[in-house]
Amino acid sequence: ENQVDDVIEFYAAWVSHRPDSYSDDRARLMRLLAGRKNCRDFQPAKGCTGIPKSSLDGLRESVLIKARKDESDRSGLRRPLRLGDGEQLCAVGLVKRTAGSNRPYPSVARVAADPWIRGVGGENLRSLIDECEQINRSNGPDVIHQLNTSSDRGHPHYSKFPFEGTTVYRSRHHELRQEAMLSEGTLGSLGDALGRLTKQAGEPSPYLGVLVADGDHIGKALSSLKSAEEHQQFSRRLSRFAGEARRIVHDHYGVLVYSGGDDVLAFVPVDQCLKCARALRDKFGQLLQTQAARAGTDLTLSVGLAIAHFMENLEDLLNYGRSAEKHAKNRKPEDGEQQHRDGLAVHLHKRGGGPVRLRANWSNDLDGRLDELARGLNSSTIPNRVATDLHQIARVYDDWPSDSVEAAIRSDALRVIAAKRPRDGGSLDQVRELVRKQVKDAVSLRRLGDEILVSRQIAVAIRQATGRASNGQTAAEGVFE
Repeated sequence: ENQVDDVIEFYAAWVSHRPDSYSDDRARLMRLLAGRKNCRDFQPAKGCTGIPKSSLDGLRESVLIKARKDESDRSGLRRPLRLGDGEQLCAVGLVKRTAGSNRPYPSVARVAADPWIRGVGGENLRSLIDECEQINRSNGPDVIHQLNTSSDRGHPHYSKFPFEGTTVYRSRHHELRQEAMLSEGTLGSLGDALGRLTKQAGEPSPYLGVLVADGDHIGKALSSLKSAEEHQQFSRRLSRFAGEARRIVHDHYGVLVYSGGDDVLAFVPVDQCLKCARALRDKFGQLLQTQAARAGTDLTLSVGLAIAHFMENLEDLLNYGRSAEKHAKNRKPEDGEQQHRDGLAVHLHKRGGGPVRLRANWSNDLDGRLDELARGLNSSTIPNRVATDLHQIARVYDDWPSDSVEAAIRSDALRVIAAKRPRDGGSLDQVRELVRKQVKDAVSLRRLGDEILVSRQIAVAIRQATGRASNGQTAAEGVFE
């Protein structure tokens, strides 16, 4: 009860409204509200001694029944709550864990697996669903969680495989069996079914996209409003975008975490994340066009995309996405005033090595280039190792004189590319043209290499979604990288 009373904080401020002074009154009101927040009441914690803290954040005490030494199931809570050994949950963590009852929120693993699931499809997928349903019938409905795919607030785009995503990752079956308290061999038939599918379709990629978007110049536009009626119209437009954002994310097989006016957070499959980001940006500009004209400023949407492994800590995944969003606005977290904005940033976080970071204004078509590169990689017109070769050349020219570097580095890059032998007799014209268009010095050559590295991860997801296992091959002819 103490934790429930402590969770929600509410702040309010008001000023007397004078005729024809809406802008000034609103400015006074916002200063007053900011002051009220800064002077908030810091109540002492209502904690209790001798009770374990929550395993999620360590802030509040656990509300779970304390297990006896001979009790392994904590009064039947362990399986439905997916409790790990010694894991504790406070009231807030318990609500988050149980939201959706026995039809939970899709996990990051389900989002990562979606291209593979779409690529498998048909009767092959039906056999996998039958195995999951049989395990639930034999061991209880909470063993392999089923998602909410039927309600308006559910995820109908996951109805073709409405189960927890870790079921398609054989490397995670050991942990799944432990969480569900299953005996050895219970998931054997599921593993066998997956083994047959991966021979045809390869192993599912464990990477997903974390999308974080934020509107640009919203504060300036709000400051220009002259009446309550204009403010209401502006708010209605932002509210409409929030609804459209849910539809756009679902149309791209993603999961919306929240959409609050000009803020969006979503998890999106890698093969769809660039298209989803572009659709959100275009819809935002379309809906706010009239308000932008009135305010005399561009109302645009900056989007950050982080591509990362689903086994990364969720807090890290969110930080990756937020860092990419800050980069999209062309600033670092420690920098001051935002500059440029209207950007797209794509960060790739592989489990080995440092991150690869790309950023450009939407008008520079970074998303189009990455998609084109990914398709070139899949059609064998771009060799897989060319990115490494371009980075090696860039290191040679880091200190080259500016008056002669362009011709030399471009010639060197084209020479190395000419020595490549693409599979299936493919042409290297695409990568040659990119070198001629983009490369002027070591920085631009290194950036082209980075674009190819990011596109390689996107290419894997595209191959999976189309049922192809490797460059230029059908799913039955190869394995995923």
